[in-house]
Amino acid sequence: MTRRHSLAWLFAAFAAVLIAAGVAGEIVRQRASAAFAASVEADARLRQALLDSEIARFRLLPQALADDRDVIAAANGEPGADRRLNAKLDAFAHRIGAAAIYLVGDDGFAVSASNWRDGTSFVGRDYRFRRYYRDALQHGDGAQFALGTVSHRPGLYLARKAAEDCVIVIKLDFDRIEAQWRKAGGETFVTNHDGVILVASRPEWRFAMTRPITAARQKTIAADIGIPRLAPAPYTIEWDGFLHKPGGTARHLLATSPPNPDRWRVNLALPIRVAVTTPMRSAQAVAAILTLAAV
Repeated sequence: MTRRHSLAWLFAAFAAVLIAAGVAGEIVRQRASAAFAASVEADARLRQALLDSEIARFRLLPQALADDRDVIAAANGEPGADRRLNAKLDAFAHRIGAAAIYLVGDDGFAVSASNWRDGTSFVGRDYRFRRYYRDALQHGDGAQFALGTVSHRPGLYLARKAAEDCVIVIKLDFDRIEAQWRKAGGETFVTNHDGVILVASRPEWRFAMTRPITAARQKTIAADIGIPRLAPAPYTIEWDGFLHKPGGTARHLLATSPPNPDRWRVNLALPIRVAVTTPMRSAQAVAAILTLAAV
């Protein structure tokens, strides 16, 4: 075999290896991408189910407490009833894992609270400004995600009208769920119907916008939550549809669950590098070896 023929054979073999590796890599990439996308979507739905179950666990409690005899007694102003209710709410909140439970009187001031012994007790504080309180008085029930004015911790407030125009309120936070999401990996965050992040595995993402919102609407949302202003989006969506975090190089596949009854959505972003790139490169390597062996 002449040198010219040898070089031609080498170039042909090299081209065959490149083509085989490229084809194999693309086939595996497409399959791995599809499998990964389905996995991320399923994971987002599971995290949505975890969130919904946590909320559902508390949803009916205000209604049950509204009919409690100690709540009714405190609402009626019976002597010593507020102190008895303090103790009951304290024990109940610890048992169910509620951030706080309190009874707001007909004048808008808290009568009893589970945190009555704390320096930041809700007892005696004015809640007439809260939308959940006004909604409960007007419609019987109220719900609002807001930043605590005393605790400065965000949470979901669930309210129910009780006797004598009083309102019983349960606040639940999502610290436990956020911690579980952080442990599971990726970026998990919950958006409301306006696209504002309320709950997140990365706390600094809370109250950020994920889509454009008019200035007037931003002001309304921020006031309802109890914050000065909404934050800009903490990430960008690139031309190829992948999520990109500022300062990072990894591409993340973003999956969003369908809205729940509160019109909240769970969003999950996971890096694609290990799930897609690694099997693609492995397939390319194998294809290259087999092609070399064949030629």
